[in-house]
Amino acid sequence: MSWWSRTSWFLIDLIAPRPRPLNAQELQQQSKRRSDQIAESSNRIGAVPDDPGQLQRYLQALTELWKDDKERSQSVETRLTTILGFASLAGTIVFGCIITQVFSKTSAASTQSKLIAIGGAVYLTLQLCIAVSASVKGLQRRGYLRPEASDVLPQANENEQAHLRNRMRQLCRMIDDQAIHTNDKVTWMAVAHRAAQNFIGALLLLAVIAGYFVTRQWDATDGELISTLRTNRELYDELRGPPGVAGPKGAPGERGPAGERGKSCHYEVRPSGKPHTAKLSQHAGVSKDDVRIKSDVEMNGSGCEGEPKGNGPKE
Repeated sequence: MSWWSRTSWFLIDLIAPRPRPLNAQELQQQSKRRSDQIAESSNRIGAVPDDPGQLQRYLQALTELWKDDKERSQSVETRLTTILGFASLAGTIVFGCIITQVFSKTSAASTQSKLIAIGGAVYLTLQLCIAVSASVKGLQRRGYLRPEASDVLPQANENEQAHLRNRMRQLCRMIDDQAIHTNDKVTWMAVAHRAAQNFIGALLLLAVIAGYFVTRQWDATDGELISTLRTNRELYDELRGPPGVAGPKGAPGERGPAGERGKSCHYEVRPSGKPHTAKLSQHAGVSKDDVRIKSDVEMNGSGCEGEPKGNGPKE
């Protein structure tokens, strides 16, 4: 296998694991190897002496080999069932986290952290789906060769040696068929195992990234939190809750102390068109249209206590 092929399959296993398909030449070689093995087994069975004791021993050995391969197939099915249960549980947790993030209204996470969370959730969901699919395909129903009554009982006019040889050849075909189905289950188990590895690695990476963003959020000031509450009216109303019933009016408080007596301000009076300053009093002899309160800038920045400007007399 070339470097490019190995690299491409590594990336495929990292993103979406799947079995590596065999080309026509590999399939032909595999079929020829099986045929050669069955033919070689048949020739060796024919070379066994006609001693019934020896034939029984070889038949028992082939039966034990078939049982061992059957136990291997059951072990693979147990592992596939375990992966299926693990993927189902992890899928429930991931689905709950996705629903929480989608419908949460109080999340103060940044846009970058939300995008990373969404991408991680999609990748985790993909790996779980692949693991579940591979486990189901590995556990799907298959057609197996099994001994029937006609294989166990001898035919008419069939001697014991020929009957034992026929049973041995039947067991060889059953062992070969069992091995094919078991290898197919192992292939799907490898795909599910790879998807589970991707899930665990991505989950660990997301945990590290989430810890980094949480540490950054700890450094946020109270002003940012207050600003968020002020700008997000929906969040503010949700945290405050529904308004309650107004309570009874309280008793009036005590009267406070009297303040300091204020000083008179200077006004600009224009009765004759010439600006001058005067104190507003009952005998000022001016109307309201001729009076304008001077600003702090005009009063030298000191309010009513500053020196008045203008050419008029001072009081």
